[in-house]
Amino acid sequence: MSGTSRRPSPPPQRRPSRSKSLIQRVEEFERRDYLEMLDRLTRDNLNLQRDVLHYQREWCALLDLLQYVNEALVRLQNALAKCFQEQVDAEEYWLTSWGIEDEITRGAGYNPTGWV
Repeated sequence: MSGTSRRPSPPPQRRPSRSKSLIQRVEEFERRDYLEMLDRLTRDNLNLQRDVLHYQREWCALLDLLQYVNEALVRLQNALAKCFQEQVDAEEYWLTSWGIEDEITRGAGYNPTGWV
């Protein structure tokens, strides 16, 4: 075996390190993109939760205001009914003191929806 024997040549390289590097960079890019999207969605979710709490507080305040307005309306209706009745009683007293009977004022009653 003299110098004529040749060693088999190694197979051609496919540059595995370069394609692995490219795959790693793509995976890193996808991870970074995913984390950024997750961070953005987390911030958006927190903002939406804050908005929901704000609108819940506003809704409760509105309901409290409506209850207060309703109570005030009932007091006004009661005051108007009392005022109307006192006026009717005063007219009846005045008319009876003069000996006059008025059928119209006796039949009339206060209607709380009549003035609306």
